Amino acid sequence: MVGVLVAVIVSGLLTAIAALLGYVGWQARTRRHALLSLPALTSAQLATAVHRSGVVAAAHIGRAEGFGAPLTAPFSGRPCVWYRVQVLRNVRTSAGDGSPAARRTEMAAQRRSPRPIVLRDASGPVVFHLDGMDVDAPELSYRAGTGPGAPVRADMAAWLPPGTLPTAGGYTFQEWLVPPGQPLPALGQATFEGPALAMRKPARGAFLLSTRSRQELTRREWSTQVWRLALAPALAGVALLLVVLAALLA
Repeated sequence: MVGVLVAVIVSGLLTAIAALLGYVGWQARTRRHALLSLPALTSAQLATAVHRSGVVAAAHIGRAEGFGAPLTAPFSGRPCVWYRVQVLRNVRTSAGDGSPAARRTEMAAQRRSPRPIVLRDASGPVVFHLDGMDVDAPELSYRAGTGPGAPVRADMAAWLPPGTLPTAGGYTFQEWLVPPGQPLPALGQATFEGPALAMRKPARGAFLLSTRSRQELTRREWSTQVWRLALAPALAGVALLLVVLAALLA
């Protein structure tokens, strides 16, 4: 009976992993299809299409500009149009039997700039609202750690939850950003919000803002699509074999 239970549990895990891989692979397929099928429209062409249809699923490429007041990345101090920061707590645990301490990292804090990004081309601006999504492949602009038990720099400590104490493993501070002027391919739903032409996350379909070129994105999405969609049915098949084996052992 133990063998049957193990087979059932393992098959369930494999089925869940296969479903996840299939979902991620399908999302990659959707983005790649959008990249290949949607021509990159200029701001003026987007405006014309939106005037005609109201809401348009579209691709666009523009150079990044800040929205509102100038934005500065908190760790590096560099000017940017978007940033994301992470603080990792490095934890060391010991079993107390003289064996080496195990190490792991925990997320102590994470934050991203809430502002949209203006994408400007020669014909005008488009305001891209990330709607909680991260920019794909931003620049790693800062990475530094504190020593075990060392105090955290005052400006860095402000990013930790209240009451956080120095940890025996120290902290790692990381920052990613998008600099002004960075070309950014975008996929999303275009519409007018007041007088401004904007892109947002669609109810269905591809949604992306990336520092990679369209060619790089197409190659990456193809690779993701192929191996994950190929691996998903293979794992599902193994899970099915385990279920059959469990039934024969029962």
